[in-house]
Amino acid sequence: MPAVSAAPSREADLLAERAEKLAAAHPDDFGAVWLDTDTGEVSIRTATAKGAGLAERLRDELPDGQAAALRLRATDRSLGELERAADDAIDLAAEGAKLKGVFQTGVDAETNRVEISTRTVSPGLVRTLAHRYGADAVTVVHAPKAPELKLLQGSRVDDRSPFWGGAYILGPGGRACSSGLPWQAGDVSMMLTAGHCAPDGGLVQTRAEAMGYVLERERENWDNNGPRRGTERFPNDSEDRGDIALVDIPDEKSSAGKVYGPGNTEGRSIRSEFSRPAQRDDKFCTSGAATGEVCGWRTTLINTNRIVRTPGLSVGVARGINLAVKQGQCARRGDSGGAIYTINSDGSVNAKGILSAGGGGGTDNWGGRLDPCTLVWTDIYKVIDSHLPGHLRTSAVD
Repeated sequence: MPAVSAAPSREADLLAERAEKLAAAHPDDFGAVWLDTDTGEVSIRTATAKGAGLAERLRDELPDGQAAALRLRATDRSLGELERAADDAIDLAAEGAKLKGVFQTGVDAETNRVEISTRTVSPGLVRTLAHRYGADAVTVVHAPKAPELKLLQGSRVDDRSPFWGGAYILGPGGRACSSGLPWQAGDVSMMLTAGHCAPDGGLVQTRAEAMGYVLERERENWDNNGPRRGTERFPNDSEDRGDIALVDIPDEKSSAGKVYGPGNTEGRSIRSEFSRPAQRDDKFCTSGAATGEVCGWRTTLINTNRIVRTPGLSVGVARGINLAVKQGQCARRGDSGGAIYTINSDGSVNAKGILSAGGGGGTDNWGGRLDPCTLVWTDIYKVIDSHLPGHLRTSAVD
């Protein structure tokens, strides 16, 4: 079935997006922005007098209907402070010696706190978090059964030019992954995939032919060896952008505005990118080389940090990513880099992002109520708003 967002209205989405962009541009003057999906109200928290002035200006510029839905609230915890705390906590947890048991951190927009998820809780951990970040700035979530997430390196079997998303690819060093979303910059064809599929750059190929090349650091943001193992920031970028790589395809080949659908040969046309960045409860489908098209995913967290493991069991941190869950078929090794999208009534898709890591579902990769599938993914707007060249490649839809 088509995956549809649970957002209350287009007007509420637009208001939340505008408020979030304002807060992101001034993270030390605002707290987190919260969209109440039940009422359609958007709360924008101000942390400084400058923030209050900018929020008032925003409200004055809004149409009457949107202005009435905007709630201005004061806070003593800025978004910048919370994001720095979330980054610090996940880095300490990844080092292993401190914050043992912590596997995920992020800003909870509803409470304007740092939400820290841990498999084990001890008085020492709680004291450490309260001392380091402030007791009223942290919410500790005890999740002893949270699955360990693994990078899903692992047809769509022998894709050829023009290349589609959702096909089997082989990254440098023999990393089995999936192509994601077709991309283009002027006359140059490209393909998005996951950064950990080409962490040092290099040649990407299908089983049939070479696809293209990823430039190290300039076109991928995953580091397997550095001090911030996992997501690294692109040069001259101040934001963590999940897990992405951009493959440059040579002139004699191309990508097409399609992704593989339910089978190994059927394609879906890409209509456009999704209308806005992800929000909680957004539903979507995935297309990857190992599992094909799988729908029913539901977004649970946005712009968060999560510890993941490579097939060799080394630890990394996926930063600035989204999480989702479902029951039934989980993602499997080889799905990394695959496409994420919603399906329109005519069978075309709107692109939402790139698949990164997954877990849950036990040994048979089949999630139930007590052991659901979990997915890590990167929002397409992390790419659109980055320094990376080009834009989503689309197809004409009748």
